[in-house]
Amino acid sequence: VLGVFGCFVLLSWDDLCKYFEEAFNIANIIVTNGGVWIGNNDLIKCVLKEYFKSQIHFGRVNIKPG
Repeated sequence: VLGVFGCFVLLSWDDLCKYFEEAFNIANIIVTNGGVWIGNNDLIKCVLKEYFKSQIHFGRVNIKPG
């Protein structure tokens, strides 16, 4: 099963929990990108680790343009 959610919005903790819950119900793998916050403002990592007890396999991948 492949689930795709495309959006560009600033979400709260509760919003992220709700959207990830929906995604987990239809997808086997979830890939996120585009986060610009580091530390306490990075809600995606916090929600996945703390609320869903998920394991983050990759983070801060360096990509060169071109």
